[in-house]
Amino acid sequence: MIVHTMTSPLPMNMALLLALGACTQEVEAPPISRPADAPDVFLLTVAGHCLPIMGLCDGNFNPEYLSHAGTAEALATPLREAGLDVETMAFVDGWYTWVDTEGEVLAAGFLDLVAHLQLAHLGWMNGFDDPTRIVLVGHGHGAVWAHLAVHVVPEVSVEVLVDLDGMSAGWDDDEGYYGVGDDWPAVIPGFVAEDDQVWPVEAWRAEDAWPVEGRTDLWDIEDVVPPNVVLNLEVHSTPSPFQEGSNVFDGETNLRSDGSTDGIRLFTSEEDHDRVYDPESDSLAWVAKKILAAL
Repeated sequence: MIVHTMTSPLPMNMALLLALGACTQEVEAPPISRPADAPDVFLLTVAGHCLPIMGLCDGNFNPEYLSHAGTAEALATPLREAGLDVETMAFVDGWYTWVDTEGEVLAAGFLDLVAHLQLAHLGWMNGFDDPTRIVLVGHGHGAVWAHLAVHVVPEVSVEVLVDLDGMSAGWDDDEGYYGVGDDWPAVIPGFVAEDDQVWPVEAWRAEDAWPVEGRTDLWDIEDVVPPNVVLNLEVHSTPSPFQEGSNVFDGETNLRSDGSTDGIRLFTSEEDHDRVYDPESDSLAWVAKKILAAL
């Protein structure tokens, strides 16, 4: 091979490198595929608070109802019909996970939700060319926990975050709505300190506690969407006559942490708070359609 002398003012060694480069061919690195047992979609649901008047409470922990009601399956079925492999997990409105004497999980709480998001990131997402995509769905207080989770693990990309009438009333106040509430700000900080948790946010405040760029007032956590969420689907309910005058509904449109509404879609439903998660509801039909289009 003859290397022609270059008339450009390039140094001789640079000219030689360029000439040699013309005789080589770049080889693309093979794609790094996720493990064979990793699903295409990881669908996680977080149920909300139990009201005694609903007759669903057992006195120990808030029950899981989104999978039992068929909500998770209603969202997973169209994805499976489109050829996607979907794995689901269900969580509740609570910090801890409850197990029976035989070790069976009765209700999985926030700590397990965060752990599974981190495990999915490490085992199914990080470094792979075809990562598992995460869909995270919360109803009522479940949306509070879902938003806290995505703020706590900013390294985890969430493809779709769904808020089914998310609301924080009663979440950090034991004198909350209908005389029922929690007092998580009194529980969580001590646990975080004792367990040496290092999180980028104070994950024990919900109402009127979260800054949004360009806004002087503080926002509820369920109304603030961080950058690691690609698409946020928000459903607002219409209070039933029984709920008129209460705060059992989401009345605030979500914003990004930077103050924008990029990637946020809102559906205002004529259905009430307890209907928006029904598999036959217009709300869930809208959510399922948007998730399918996004994936």
